[in-house]
Amino acid sequence: MTARVMLVIGSLVALWGCGGVADSIAKHELTVRISRHGHAVADRPVSVAMRAYENVPFTKPQETKTDSAGQAHTIFETMWGAAFVVIPPLGLVPPHPPKPVYSLRIAGEQVTVSPETPGVTYRWEHGSWHTEASVSLP
Repeated sequence: MTARVMLVIGSLVALWGCGGVADSIAKHELTVRISRHGHAVADRPVSVAMRAYENVPFTKPQETKTDSAGQAHTIFETMWGAAFVVIPPLGLVPPHPPKPVYSLRIAGEQVTVSPETPGVTYRWEHGSWHTEASVSLP
C-alpha cells in the first residue's frame, strides 16, 4: 500500500470515532415522607445534605421543613461529566451520574436515604435524579 492510501484509510478511521466531553448540570430532587409510629411528622425542620459521588463528602446541608402531611422536598444542583460518542452512536457514557445519597437530620434523628434504603425510588428524568422516599423514625 502506498503512503497516500494509508493516509486516506487513517483519516476515515479517525472520522468514524467522533465524540467529545460533555459537562452537564443536574438538579437532583428529593421528596421524602417522614413518619413516626405510622403518623406524619408535620411542621418540623429537616436538614438535608447530598453526596453526589461515592468518593466525595456530603454537601453543606440545606434546611427545609415538613408540611402537614410529613412531606419535605429539596433540590441540589451538581455538575457531572461524561464522554459523548457520536460514531458509533452511543450517546453519553455514562448516560447519567450515579444515584446520589442523602443524609437527613430531623427530630434529633440522623437518617440516610440511598439506593439500598427500602422504599426508595430513583427516576432519571429531564437530566436529573428524582428521588422519592418514605422514612419511619424510631
